[in-house]
Amino acid sequence: MYLADNGLAPYVSYSEGFTANSGTDYHGKPFDPTKARQYEAGVKFQPKGSDSSVSAAIFEITQRNVLTPDTDPTHLNSSVQSGEARSRGLELEGVASLSDELNMIATYTCQDVKITKANDESDGKTPISIPTPRNIASFWADYTLRDGGLKGLGFGAGGRYSGRSPGTPDNSLNVPGYTLLDAVVHYDTGPWRFAVNATNLTDREYIAGCYDATRCVFGNGRNVIGSATYRW
Repeated sequence: MYLADNGLAPYVSYSEGFTANSGTDYHGKPFDPTKARQYEAGVKFQPKGSDSSVSAAIFEITQRNVLTPDTDPTHLNSSVQSGEARSRGLELEGVASLSDELNMIATYTCQDVKITKANDESDGKTPISIPTPRNIASFWADYTLRDGGLKGLGFGAGGRYSGRSPGTPDNSLNVPGYTLLDAVVHYDTGPWRFAVNATNLTDREYIAGCYDATRCVFGNGRNVIGSATYRW
C-alpha cells in the first residue's frame, strides 16, 4: 500500500491459504487440503482530518483440489480431487461520519463465482454448496445522542440485500433474491453498554438456499437479542 499526502491509498495484495478436507477417496487415501490463491488490487481514500472514507477493490480467488464426484461407475458415492473453482469481482465501501452523532456505512459486492473444473453437470456453473448471489449490498446508519438528559442513547437501522442465486448444480433453478431489515437500540453510560439488536425485523419469510430442486432451506426469522457489556 502507498499512502499519498492527499489521503489516497492504492494497494495490491496476494495471499495463499488452505482448507483441510475430511475423508478418503475410493482407495482409502486421505484427501489433500484444498488450496487457494487470492489476488486483489484497490484504492482507498480518506481526506485529511475526516472520519469518512471510500474504497474500491477488484479480486480473484482460485481454489484447487476441490472435491468432485468420481465418474468411475464402480466407485459410486466416492469423490476425487480434480475440481477447481474461481471467484472474481468488485467490492465498494463507503463510510461516512456526518457528525458526532450520525454515522453511516454502505457496501456493494458484484461477484462471478464459477466451477472451472468438475466431473459432473456443475462444470462451468455457479456452485450451490454456499449461497453465491451475483449482487450483495448493505446499508447501515446509527445516530447517538451526545448531549442532554438522554446522552448515550442511540438508534441504528439498515438493510441487507442478497440477489438471486442458483439452487441446482446445473443452475436451472434460481433462488429469489431478498432484502432484510435490521435495527438496534443502545445506551452507553460509563464503562457499560446496553443494547437490543433485531435482525430480519419484519420477520420476512425467504429461501436462504437450495441443495437441489426439491430441497431448500428457509432463512432465519426475526431474532432479537439483548446484551449488557462492561469494558475496563
